[in-house]
Amino acid sequence: MVRFELANAKTIAGTTSISTRGYVVEGGYHVLSDLQPVIRYENLKPDTSVAFSNSAVSLGVNYFLAKNSAKFQLGYFLLTNMDGRNGSYQQAAAGTTAKTGRLLILSYQTAI
Repeated sequence: MVRFELANAKTIAGTTSISTRGYVVEGGYHVLSDLQPVIRYENLKPDTSVAFSNSAVSLGVNYFLAKNSAKFQLGYFLLTNMDGRNGSYQQAAAGTTAKTGRLLILSYQTAI
């Protein structure tokens, strides 16, 4: 499985406009019928007129149960200019210096 997404947006407020660009590249492969290692790279440039950008590299593994009706996910995230707050990652506060963070998430999903 390989996936790529690209997003562009423009915000206009009065006479000011800000262009935003982001993309995600991810891939995974079933090494066994119930085990899938995955990797993902995300990049967000909240204002394309400046050099500042946010990024995240994640490495993880999905373990599928009951023929894909449930799974455990373990993900390790390396964050640049982002904070790992509240179990997710968000853009670092404006005006802060370049920052690197780490986040580890274990989750469980099931079909109802």
